[in-house]
This record gives sequence, structure tokens and C-alpha cells, in this order.
Amino acid sequence: MEKHKAEPKAVVMKAYKKACKTFGLADADAAKIIGKTRATLTRSDGFSIDSKEYELQVQFIRLFRSLYAILGGDIAAMKHWFTTPNKHLNGIPRELTNKIVGLIYINEYLDAMRAKV
Repeated sequence: MEKHKAEPKAVVMKAYKKACKTFGLADADAAKIIGKTRATLTRSDGFSIDSKEYELQVQFIRLFRSLYAILGGDIAAMKHWFTTPNKHLNGIPRELTNKIVGLIYINEYLDAMRAKV
């Protein structure tokens, strides 16, 4: 029996949508993070692995996984952290993810926090 190998772009899209849904983001908000429209995001089966959209999705998934590890998988705590002002980040993480620099900054912050755990 031959196994079907999933395409990386489809795997990343599925993980991205699941992370966004877990944080309570609407499709329009998830699309804004990667610079696309809601319609483009919902119709897409994934973006090229060479695209900026793909890279941004991977960065957001990284944020989700880091926070999951730090908070021990406590989804309520993750949602709270994501939507609450953070004095170390000088903003609300949910809002900061709308800019590439914000997304990268959050990941650097979470990397430093994970090093302490």
C-alpha cells in the first residue's frame, strides 16, 4: 500500500489555521497576519514554500508552539497572553503579529523565555 505524502505547504496551512483558530482569530485576522484577504486564505490549500506568506505562517506557528511549551498547553492561558498588553513587548501580542517586525520580536522574546523554562 502506497502512503500519500502531504505537501509541506498544505501541512503548514493546516497548522496555521489551527493555531489561529485556537487563539480565537477570525479568518480575516488570520489573513491580515500574512498580508492576504480572507477570501484568499480560505480558498488556498497552501502557499509556495518560497513565498513570504509561507514564511509568515511558519513564524506564527513557531509563536504558537513556543507559547504552548512555555504555558504547558494551557489554551486559556495562551489566549489570555495573546490578547493582553505585555509590558516587555510594549504592546498586545495579537496586534503586534500584524507586522513582520512584531511577529519576529515576539518569537525572539518567547525564545528567551523558553531558555528560562
